[in-house]
Amino acid sequence: MSKTHVTVLGAGVVGLACALELSALYDVTIVARNMPGDPLAPGWASPFAGANLAPVHQFEEGVTEQHVRMQKQCFDEFFKLADAFPESSARRTPAYEYQEKLKSCKDVWFNVLPNFRELTATELSDANCTGSGCFYTTVMLTPDVFLSWLRRRCEDAGVHFMRAEVASLRDAAALAPCDVIVNASAHGSRTLADVQDAACVPVRGQLMLFRTPCEDIHIRYGADWTDYTYVLPRGDGTAIMGGTKGFYDIDPNVRPEEAADIHRRNRLMLPKYVPPTLGEIDLVKHQVGIRPEREGGPRVEGEILPSGLRVVHTYGLTGGGYLYSFGMAKEVKKLAEGFVNSAAARL
Repeated sequence: MSKTHVTVLGAGVVGLACALELSALYDVTIVARNMPGDPLAPGWASPFAGANLAPVHQFEEGVTEQHVRMQKQCFDEFFKLADAFPESSARRTPAYEYQEKLKSCKDVWFNVLPNFRELTATELSDANCTGSGCFYTTVMLTPDVFLSWLRRRCEDAGVHFMRAEVASLRDAAALAPCDVIVNASAHGSRTLADVQDAACVPVRGQLMLFRTPCEDIHIRYGADWTDYTYVLPRGDGTAIMGGTKGFYDIDPNVRPEEAADIHRRNRLMLPKYVPPTLGEIDLVKHQVGIRPEREGGPRVEGEILPSGLRVVHTYGLTGGGYLYSFGMAKEVKKLAEGFVNSAAARL
């Protein structure tokens, strides 16, 4: 009996994780316009990411048991990678999280993470936080290093790569004939002819890469997304400082006023490492990327198109591609197995 073929559309962190997970059972081909190692492109989110695992608590609107399960699975996988494959760039990193909307962090699901504790009043005051906060160990990555490493893992597992830009899932399946196709196209799901998901929303993010001796992650969640503030050390003497969320905004240009606001907010949160003026920052570069958000939350489900094509959708994660990647891959594998097993039962 010939091996089952699965095509994955998209080579971002979710598509790569899905391909690696599925390769244990199936013959897998990735079809993608952008590949790890390519120059940065505004329409491809994974290389622009902060690429830290910042857990989303269960009290956040729209967060389901499935979301929590996928996050837990992803943490398990990334902790293993950090310990076994440091060349992947995955590394255990201390994190301070400041929550303006939560009165207490005691009952968040991720209180099981290594070294978890609630922050002291002094620690909150030092960060100008009037809410609650917590400390834990998480995982930090460098996107370009990790994506290229993950591609090599996929290739070693027998995954094939095909560069192509397609207008539909059917087009991708025609290029790489398959029994099941995995739609990990992120932004593409809004315009693919046989998906056309109007809930997909582009979200512009602007940040700065700067040199700093800071070694710990610091993240502040304010009253709304205009106060989403973070410093994410890369482990190489640089860190990402952010951030912004501009819904339906695809402007690729750096906005000086947003850079100034990012500096202001981070100076309040982390005065030890963020200098008093924007001009004093040891800046490497500004970056602008487009996140693939989906109103109503991520889509992880199977669908049989009128053409008979069996599809597993996995997209709409906003800035959580790395946080959900391997957990999402396990959900995708279950759905793909369901399609394959039901087809086999009809034979």
